[in-house]
Amino acid sequence: MKYHALFKWAFMIAGALALWVANAAPATAQQRGTIRGTVREASSQRPVAGVQVFVPGTQMSTTTDAQGRFELAGVPAGGAQVRVRAPGYSSALATTMVVGGQAVTVDFALNTSVIALDEVVVTGTGAAAERKQLGNTIATVRADVIETAPVKSFSEAIAAREPGVSLLPSSGMAGEGARVRIRGNASLSMNNEPVVYVDGVRSDAGSVGFQPTGQVSMLDNINPETIERVEILKGAAAATLYGSEASAGVIQIFTKKGTQGRPRFSFRIDQGGSRFPADRMKDNWGFARNQAQADRLNAIHRGTAVDANGNPVATIQPFQVVGFPNVSSKSTWATGYDASYSATVAGGGADAVYNLAVRFTRDNGPFDVSEVVGPFFIDQLPFEPGKIDFNRKWHGSGNVTLFPKDRVTLSAGFFFTDVQHQTPANANNIYGVTGATLFAKPETGNCARSIDRGLGGAFGEDPDRPGHCAGPGNPWGNVAFATVRENAFSEDQAHVDHFNANLRAGYTPVQGRLSMDLTLGVDITNSREHQFVPWGNNVDVFSTRVPLGHKSL
Repeated sequence: MKYHALFKWAFMIAGALALWVANAAPATAQQRGTIRGTVREASSQRPVAGVQVFVPGTQMSTTTDAQGRFELAGVPAGGAQVRVRAPGYSSALATTMVVGGQAVTVDFALNTSVIALDEVVVTGTGAAAERKQLGNTIATVRADVIETAPVKSFSEAIAAREPGVSLLPSSGMAGEGARVRIRGNASLSMNNEPVVYVDGVRSDAGSVGFQPTGQVSMLDNINPETIERVEILKGAAAATLYGSEASAGVIQIFTKKGTQGRPRFSFRIDQGGSRFPADRMKDNWGFARNQAQADRLNAIHRGTAVDANGNPVATIQPFQVVGFPNVSSKSTWATGYDASYSATVAGGGADAVYNLAVRFTRDNGPFDVSEVVGPFFIDQLPFEPGKIDFNRKWHGSGNVTLFPKDRVTLSAGFFFTDVQHQTPANANNIYGVTGATLFAKPETGNCARSIDRGLGGAFGEDPDRPGHCAGPGNPWGNVAFATVRENAFSEDQAHVDHFNANLRAGYTPVQGRLSMDLTLGVDITNSREHQFVPWGNNVDVFSTRVPLGHKSL
């Protein structure tokens, strides 16, 4: 009996997903197009094979075939940029206009490039060296590239800047960082995160947060505005120089130092907004099996249903297939807001130079459960309405370099970051709000609990909010786990303090021939993670998850 019920639910869910995909595919195809073209060498017009072709800021990428041809499918309609990169050639960037359901052609002619062999980099040998003296590849991302890019975090600053360096995005909630991969995954058993050094001191580059929700990346605790350059060591050379733990690569971050002269002040303010695409979550489709069910749906949803052509359905009839707007697309998204304020001062004289910086960021994402929770239960939320998708950071950093004597250098540097992060249950989580909307079957929804309390209309519907009950109920028709509203009562928070400091002493007894350098450092991370589900969270009397509440630290 148990297995029969299990298979029954499995087939019902599979059927609902198949119906959703079938109806979503035509709309998606109309809103996306294809970019294709050929990459050739500029001088000889020969096709170039194995060229990396990608759309910056997305996971859309491919490589050219033996004839130099490529094709990128599923590109969102509108303006798009395409970048190509290949060893031995200069990278190229093209801008085009993608039309939904059509293909556009973009061709490239690449010029051969001379490798910057004279550029000085720092390797694991402890001294600066020219590229041509090294037997391994080192990529460099400089401050001028980061400063002109619209980035809010360090992981965004290095995204798509060098071939082989890619980011695995998180769920997209506010403050959730991406995972960095250098030349893909290096091991099946070991950690695939690169080792990170800041001014010669090992820095925590892990993540904190409750699984399976999105994670806060410790790599983003570094203020991108204080970075002078980033050196990325790829391949087996990283493990040779830094040990087996660095088999996934090494990222070395060098922060800005002061320069001689009068104090120079700089201030920067960035503000922005964000909205979730309204058409991303497709309608839930179904039909009423009898007149009584059709009457109930007409009362609860009141003209919000649509037919196969997208036209509103005034009155739902039995066995008429209709689409109900996904509750996630209409009731859990608002307008997000983010802001960043930063200030720096740098200067110095013949005996000392300094660079100090402070930065404050606040990101209140577009995810909001106020509408789906409704006025009847809004006061029972364990968090402030409108702040379930929230991230706040304070950055402070400084560098001071002293020149007490000829050939002697003393320096000290630090950065401190305070992070407050709150995120809804998301990602691959059956108790997430968005996940519950995908399980929804509105045609089976009802407001019986509201009727029992004498709330709303004849069917318990909310007279002011179509698609909602006046009080408790399951208008979304969730058939397992919990209702959409009950899943909104989970609170996941993380508070992180990250401190990194270094002391360095340098002595050069023989100029240009012998130098000695001593570096001492410390990296301290203090994280407090908090997950809370309040007592009485089963407000619709449906969920049996933890009706008495739950708290994890």
